[in-house]
Amino acid sequence: MSTPVPVAADVAISKNFDPSEIASAGTTTMSLLVANNGPGIAASVTATDALPTGLTVTGQLPSGCSITSGTITCAFGDLGPGVTVLRQITIAAPSVVTATSYMNTARVTTTTNDYNLSNNASIAGLAVAALSPAHLDIAKIVTRPNVLAGDLDSVLIGVLNSGQTSTASDLVVTDTIPTGFAVITANWHSDANSGVCSITTLISCPIGILGPGSTAVVTVSGQTSPDLAPGSTLTDTATATSTGTNSPTAQATITVGANADLYLRKQSVSNALAGQPLDYTVVVENIGPSTAHSASVSDALPTGITVTALPQNCTVTNQTMTCALGDLEPGDIATLPYTVELPLAGGTFTNTATVTSTTPSTDPSHASDSTTTAVIPVADLEATKTASKDSAKIGDTITYTVTVTNLGPGAATSVQVVDDNAVGGLRRVSTSPSIGSIDPTTGNWLIGSLAVGESVTNTITAVAIEVGTVANSVFVESANPDNDGDNNTASATVVVAGSGLPATGTNSARLLGLGGLTLLLGGILVLVSRRRTTA
Repeated sequence: MSTPVPVAADVAISKNFDPSEIASAGTTTMSLLVANNGPGIAASVTATDALPTGLTVTGQLPSGCSITSGTITCAFGDLGPGVTVLRQITIAAPSVVTATSYMNTARVTTTTNDYNLSNNASIAGLAVAALSPAHLDIAKIVTRPNVLAGDLDSVLIGVLNSGQTSTASDLVVTDTIPTGFAVITANWHSDANSGVCSITTLISCPIGILGPGSTAVVTVSGQTSPDLAPGSTLTDTATATSTGTNSPTAQATITVGANADLYLRKQSVSNALAGQPLDYTVVVENIGPSTAHSASVSDALPTGITVTALPQNCTVTNQTMTCALGDLEPGDIATLPYTVELPLAGGTFTNTATVTSTTPSTDPSHASDSTTTAVIPVADLEATKTASKDSAKIGDTITYTVTVTNLGPGAATSVQVVDDNAVGGLRRVSTSPSIGSIDPTTGNWLIGSLAVGESVTNTITAVAIEVGTVANSVFVESANPDNDGDNNTASATVVVAGSGLPATGTNSARLLGLGGLTLLLGGILVLVSRRRTTA
């Protein structure tokens, strides 16, 4: 089973202040560089930057940018793969400095699915005030503060040397790893260098030298555990240390929810025969992102259907099959094959299987599926045939009565009676069916449909034309399976003697011929006898 994959794009933002160190009331140029790394078009791309208190915009804003309540918003519209746009804004420091450094974060968003969230924010520091020794400031943010269990997320740690003259040396940034968060990558970059962090029980990033007014940024990407319970919080602490300076810390918290998209599909054939076994298969897949806890499948079986083979961990109560699946991790697939016996009366049966879990679902429409099976009913057709007399003479009229009864349990369709029309000794005179018609070519009685308990008759009139035992049989059949083939055939036997009224046909002529020959021989004998007497 395949799942549609939406078109994705990777929008990224980087920002910096040039210069990154200014005096009070001085100005600097803040650059926001936004790029779409593809592969798809990034729709409705927007960058936002909430200026720290004290910093203001001076001069005219670039096209597409505006500022409200200290937050700069730049709308870029749709960006094709590989497109990069730059917005530069003049920022002024306050004339009266109350802070020696300002940590500023810019973010970029798109309405298109962004598969790489680690580059959606950028931190830059601006040093303002008098010259000072090296001093470290640290800030930490989570790209997605609220995520689902099993989701990807990233953490940004920014360290600024707010000193005006001194360089921070032997700078190391460490970050704890909370339980339930698996680190995938950890990298750092500064104004002068970049590198990879080591990952053990904690993250350690050896940045080394950080010049006055320079900023170093650590990016940590990872994944929350799919087993985390809804409402879990993951908090970690980052620390910056350098020789001869302070060691500031910063914390960030991820709040975890849980959603599991359970995708259920039910399979069976659309047509089946009554009284025969029918196989169903229910397949459940957890598309994620979270673990589905205490998953269970229920299938309400229609009345008349009996389960004959159950999957493991399944029970049937009051025509409802329930299967305990336990916990399903993202990507897990559970397959439930089972067999039922179909009722003899047939019918159309629709039933729905549904999967549930104690974990909320991202798409409840995926959680159920139905199948419809048309079951051809069993119809026990009984045929009888009687004759109006057991014995007859040549020329006698014999009336046969053929009766067909549907003993059920289902209605019969395309019912017909095959009559042994080729039997000798009879000449059919007429037929009178109570329903249906007689095929003029085959002589078969075409009844059509026959409801349960319904009986129909066909009266056949024939004349005996040959001496002997005349046995005539019929056979009834339909489009339905018949669970008793012994009563589908019936016959009637009549013994025909030679004397009686003359009858038309070849055999009557033979009798007349023999009679005439007998009379002729009798006359000759009389003449011969008279001649002898006279002599």
